[in-house]
Amino acid sequence: MKQPKKMGIIRRVDNLGRIVIPAETRNMLMIGLGDWVEVFAQDDMVCLKKYYADVIYTDAIKCMISALDETGDKLQNKEKVAQKLGEVLELLKEGNR
Repeated sequence: MKQPKKMGIIRRVDNLGRIVIPAETRNMLMIGLGDWVEVFAQDDMVCLKKYYADVIYTDAIKCMISALDETGDKLQNKEKVAQKLGEVLELLKEGNR
């Protein structure tokens, strides 16, 4: 892992364990209101990373569509199911914003 950029910003943890991510940092990382942030620890650091769930969802949907293709004619209305999976992907993307 490359060395994190020091920004000279110090925040106090509140009684619920929360910290405020400064606007400058949110803007730099393009973290908007309602975005998901992944939290992980490394050595003596707590790291935050913008979470891109739509990539995971896209891969999952592609996998499901591929599985539908492999079923051939065994599954009726395959196109309708694939369309519904696409709609699910769009809903998941909207929920991730």
